[in-house]
Amino acid sequence: MHGRVSYKQSTLKKLWAASGNQCGYPDCEYEVVDIETETVVGEICHIRAQSEGGPRYDPSLSDEEIDEYSNLALSS
Repeated sequence: MHGRVSYKQSTLKKLWAASGNQCGYPDCEYEVVDIETETVVGEICHIRAQSEGGPRYDPSLSDEEIDEYSNLALSS
């Protein structure tokens, strides 16, 4: 069972830069940073759950794979 979060700095930079300040859910138009108030409103989400029992959990993923860019999205 996973349960810790350990993102590489390069992964975080790539995730936030690639977001274009938009939520990662299809058809969502919310921004992940409120530019006017300079407030981060987005959260990092796992596409495949990081722990057993979570949505789309995949026991074949290693701890490292769970926290890779390809398994992360930003949500508002």
